[in-house]
Formats: sequence, C-alpha cells, structure tokens
Amino acid sequence: MERRAKITKRAVDALRPGETIWDGALAGFGTRRQRRDGVFILKCSVRGRQRFFTIGRHGVFTAETARLEAQRLLGLIASGVDPAIERASTANGKISVAQLCEEYLRLGRLAKPDKRASSWYTDESNIRRHIIPLLGRIPADSLDANKVADFVDRVSNGATKVDERLGPRRRAIVRGGKGTAARALSVLGAVYAFGIKRQLVRSNPAKGVKAAKGNTPGRFLSNEQWGRLGRAMALRKASSCSFVDAIHLLALTGCRRCEITNLKWEEVDLERGVLRLEMSKVGPRVVPLGEAAVDLIRNIPRVHPKWVFPSSRGDGPIVGIQKAWAELRATAGLEGVRLHDLRHSFASEAVTGGASLYLTGAILGHRQSSTTERYAHLQSEPIRRLASEVARGISSALGSRPRSQSQ
Repeated sequence: MERRAKITKRAVDALRPGETIWDGALAGFGTRRQRRDGVFILKCSVRGRQRFFTIGRHGVFTAETARLEAQRLLGLIASGVDPAIERASTANGKISVAQLCEEYLRLGRLAKPDKRASSWYTDESNIRRHIIPLLGRIPADSLDANKVADFVDRVSNGATKVDERLGPRRRAIVRGGKGTAARALSVLGAVYAFGIKRQLVRSNPAKGVKAAKGNTPGRFLSNEQWGRLGRAMALRKASSCSFVDAIHLLALTGCRRCEITNLKWEEVDLERGVLRLEMSKVGPRVVPLGEAAVDLIRNIPRVHPKWVFPSSRGDGPIVGIQKAWAELRATAGLEGVRLHDLRHSFASEAVTGGASLYLTGAILGHRQSSTTERYAHLQSEPIRRLASEVARGISSALGSRPRSQSQ
C-alpha cells in the first residue's frame, strides 16, 4: 500500500508492515516499513534509469536528517555522480571529492559567516558544474597535483560546457575557458582547505597548481564610447530614471553592481564625500566619491526612506538593471560591452591617468593586490610620459653644459 503525505516521526511510527509513504514536498523521498523497522528510501532517475536507494533505518536517521541525505544524493545525481559509486568510496573508508564538496556546502557557511550568499552560489555552481562531474568519484586523499592540473586543462578546453533548459524561462549556459578553470581551481582549493580544518583530508592538492591567466579584464570604453553612453543616458533618463542614475553612478565610482543597486541612504555621507557600505564582496568598505558622483547623488530624489534606488514594485531596491543596461547599450551602440566593464573602464581611466595600482585597488575595494595587477599593462602610457619628461630634462641639462676650452 502506498500513499503521499509529509514524512514525520509520527507518520513513520504509524506505518504498517508493507506500507510506503512518499513525501509530499521532496519528490522521490519516501519511507516504508519492512517486517519490523521503518526505512527511509529515495526513488530517482540515474542516467535515464529508475533507481532505488536505501538511505537508512528509522532511529539511525530521523525524518529530517533522512530528508537532508535525500537532498544530498539528488545533488550528486544532478552533478553526474552515481550515488552507488560514491557510497562505495565510503565503504572503503575513503571520503570522495564529491562528499567533501557536499560537506563544504553544508557546513562551510558556519566557518565563513561573513561570506555573501552570492559567493556561496558561485561556489556551488563551480562545484556542481565542474568539480563533481570531473573529480567527484575520486577518493579525496587520492587527488594529487597532477590530477588537479589535468582538471584545470579539461575545464579550460570546455570539457564541462553545457547548454540546457531548466524551465520555461530558465536556461543554463556553461562555458569553459581559462577564466572558468581558474575560478573552479580556486573553489577546489577552498574545499580542501575546509577539509583540512575538519580533518577530513590530509593535504590540499590544489595548492601550488597554477591556472593559465585569461584575457585582459573586460573591455575599456574609449572617450568616444563614453560620449555615446552619455548621450544614450540623457535620452532614456525620462523613462528609466532610477536605472539610468544607478548605471551613471556605477560609471563614476567603479563600484560593483550590487554595491550600487542595494545602496542605502544611511550609507551615503556627502559631507565627507564617501559611501560607507555595510556589506560588499569584501565586507564593509568605504568608497571615495568624486565631485561628479557627489553631485549626481545630491540630485537623486529621496522617494524612499531606505533605498537610494528603490524598486517601482514592492519595498526593496531595484531589480532588472541588466535588462535596462541591455537597452541602454543598444541605444549607445556598445554591442558586447557588459555592465561590469564600467568598473574595468573606471580602473583603466585611473591607471592610464597615472594612479598607482595600490591606490586604484583601494578605490575599487580589492582585497588582494594581485587582483589589481591585471591592470598593470595599462601603466605603460603614464610610465612613458614620465620617461619622456625625465629624458627631456636631462637632455636640456646636457645641452646647456658649457663647452670645454679645448673645443
């Protein structure tokens, strides 16, 4: 006999021998009573074939811990890992890379409470799209630097790229490339660092492995392109005032998108010319404002008590800025320019204007100097100007030397 209901301790205790209950919330999660004990089970599809997995006996597992284990197994399957193989690693006393990743996603937030939800989302995406499909079945302590280097090479060459529909209006497009491989390697290193602290693994095989650098960061707008963008913003401001002002402020500050779209009035200090952000990708930080940015904020109507750029619907900040940017970009004829390229262009203007990498990184909120070093190639022009000025001064001095009497 089978029925559908929420699986609870009371429901399991009330089961009769041979009876099965399927959970009403988590598809495929169920419990059934054998001759004596209730057992938690999972019914799902693995590579096109229906499979049944026994999670464990009621008493060893509670209804909630069994549901969490069912969700973990479904996550493995979604990542391309057969739970039967994963469990074989456990039976041999060896935690697999997939298991280590799942522990990192389950408990890592406790170790890093200040890490943003968006960063955890990115970590999980790298784990499920790249790490588990290529490395998940390997015993975690058997992974070495050579296998990690091979992993980086495969991701760089598109071994994990995919284009699939997730729903009526959702699509997952995953591409390979050097940048993708570098991010996946960074996440793998973080997973193993967590594993070492939890005494799940002995060493970090990602440490010391280098990923090839991707292309130079983004695109930099020329003066002519800045002009086209400015004219496009003036044309569209009447119909999309909040979006245009937010994009304008992104251009004038070099801030990250969420730092501006989620900006609160209490974080704005125009008297001292700064934004005191409570939370950013690197935690709380202070953003210096130029005069143009101060003037822009001063002229923004305070129509909401909390948000500088409030949503026209609901009580939160604006959403959908990427759509507004796509329309603005089309008007300006800036095909292929991303919203984040405004941040890169801000950095480009600073460095080519003679600012040091240290000061540029401080304005952008870079936690590590290596992040700002990708703009080092832009320093050639101010360095050349300096070399020209120094050489001109020396040349002038050489030319004004008095001639010797013998000449």
